[in-house]
Amino acid sequence: MKIALKCLVFFWFASFQVVIAAAEWTEYSNEEGGFSVEMPSKPEQQSLKQPIVGGQLEYHFAISQLKGGDQIFMISYNDYPAKNVEQTDPQIILDACVQGAVKSRRGKLVSEEKIKLNGHPGRDISFTGEADGEPLMVWHRCYLVENRLFQVMVMAKKENQPTQKDVQKFLTSFQLLESQQK
Repeated sequence: MKIALKCLVFFWFASFQVVIAAAEWTEYSNEEGGFSVEMPSKPEQQSLKQPIVGGQLEYHFAISQLKGGDQIFMISYNDYPAKNVEQTDPQIILDACVQGAVKSRRGKLVSEEKIKLNGHPGRDISFTGEADGEPLMVWHRCYLVENRLFQVMVMAKKENQPTQKDVQKFLTSFQLLESQQK
């Protein structure tokens, strides 16, 4: 009887923690980036400049880490020179996004699907890879909106993955703000 009571208390406490964790999700809106998304915790914002032929790209990130960094929920965006995008098939840019994401984690593509967001082309992929020598699972969506590339992703160590409900909540909550919808 004591064991049954202890199990009941444990499961009640565990379910209470799940309810608390679910309540921490909040909407993150970025006016400059032109998007909003539900994040599991308050994100840290970062920027990174990368040289390219004829100039540089500036990447903007919003990163939310859970489970001591074992789970990362991230949004990034960057603007390509408009002239370059106008002269290139959007699918080629999205192919490069997919290949770059998988290659950056020495990964293997698990799934890939062409998607759209408000009529803008995108990709929905998942792949396995590694980070710091440890196995990793990545769920990644990228969208090309005019000359802006958005990347929405969840990265997690294989042994400490978020629930598929949380992955899908994050990925599907990504929305363009009116200022970005053209």
